[in-house]
Parts: sequence; structure tokens; C-alpha cells
Amino acid sequence: MMRSPLWSLVPVWALMAVPAPAFAQDAAEMARTLAELRTEVESLSETYALEQEALRADLRAFEVRKAEAEARVRQEERRLEELERTIERQREILQADDVAEEVLTPVVLEALTAVRTSITEALPYRTQERLDAVEALRVEVEGGNMDPRRALGRVWQLVEDEQRLARENVLDRQVIPVDGKEELAEVGRLGRVAMFFRTGDGRVGQVTRQGVGWSYEVVTGEDAARVDELIESLKKQVRQGWFELPWALPEVQ
Repeated sequence: MMRSPLWSLVPVWALMAVPAPAFAQDAAEMARTLAELRTEVESLSETYALEQEALRADLRAFEVRKAEAEARVRQEERRLEELERTIERQREILQADDVAEEVLTPVVLEALTAVRTSITEALPYRTQERLDAVEALRVEVEGGNMDPRRALGRVWQLVEDEQRLARENVLDRQVIPVDGKEELAEVGRLGRVAMFFRTGDGRVGQVTRQGVGWSYEVVTGEDAARVDELIESLKKQVRQGWFELPWALPEVQ
């Protein structure tokens, strides 16, 4: 039996009419989603740009610190080299057997002054002990109780001690002023370039130049954790490696 063409068209018309609201709703949802994604992309792009700029700033700061550290190391090397040259000139003078003691004595005293200056300008590591050794030798020479040739040999030993300090990364203990009080603390020294400390009650800090003197500054947070890690490593005889540390280099004179 043949169906009427009109009846065959009704279902098709109905099916074509029903999805229209659903399509509109989907389109609106897709538009909202697209807008949200665009906003998120813009936010991420902004965050990425800010992080890139922060990274560039960190790299610039790192380069500055690296240059200052290298300058400080070169300064210490020049200071020690000048000290060596001073002593070497005096040793050449002593090779002449006919040099009188009254001529040699000022030479030795000049060398002791150079060593003393090197100690006072360096990090405050056992400073008084080192200065006492220089002063004791000076008293011996000025009092005429030691032959100038022998005294110059002693001066050379003092120079070699200063050179050894420049090569060492060590952990030691000494009394330091912290927050207005004298404290016996662990002291981590990196050559003649930087020094850090940890007190018996767990405070940690760095030694920084303050004018012509030195300051023992307590640090907290991430800096404290970094100093603590360094001191623990030195305690375990770890003398080399990569450490993140607070900026504590003395200013270059």
C-alpha cells in the first residue's frame, strides 16, 4: 500500500526542527569555553613573561656577584703576591754576607708591617692570634734578641701561613660577637674570601664588612638553611662542591 507523500514529510520536518535549540546552546557553551581558554592563555603568557624577566634579573645579579667574587679573589691573590715580593726582596738583601745588622733590622720590621697589614685587612679569622705572632717577633727583633737573618726566616713562615689560609676551606671554632654577646661558635671559612658561623643555640649567619670593621649578621629562612648545609658539609670533611650561600663577600677595596 502506498503512503501519502505528506505523511512522509512530517517526521523529517520534525527532526529538522528539534535540534535547533540544542545547537544554539552548544554554540554558546563553546563560545564561553573559548573565551575562558583565551583568558587562561593570556594569563599564562603574562605569567611566563614575568618569570622570564625574573630569570633574566637573577642571571644579571648572578653575573654581578660572579664578577665581584672574582675581583675579591684577585685582590687577595695580589695582596699575597705583593707580600711574597716584599719578602723575596729582603731575602736577596740577606744573601750579601757583609750586610750589617743595623741595615737588616729595618728590612725585617718592614716585612712584619706588611704581614700585619695583610692580617688586619683579611677576614676576622683568629685575627688576634695571628697579630700576636707578628707582634712577638717584632718585639724580639727590636730588642736585639734575634738575629735579623733568622727573624726573616720566621717572617717567611708567617707569609706561608697566610698563603695556606687562602687555599683552605675549613670548619673551626672561635669566639665571635653575635647580637652584642660573645659566643663560642662554629666558623666555616672559605679561603680568605668568605666566612659563616653557627652558634651553640643554632643561630647561623655570615661575616660582612662594615666600614673598617666586621659584622656578624644572623640570617634566617632559606639563607639559614644554606649556611647550615655548608657547615654540616665542612664538618663531614666535604671541602669542594656547589653551595648556594647568602651574599657575604667583603667589598673590594
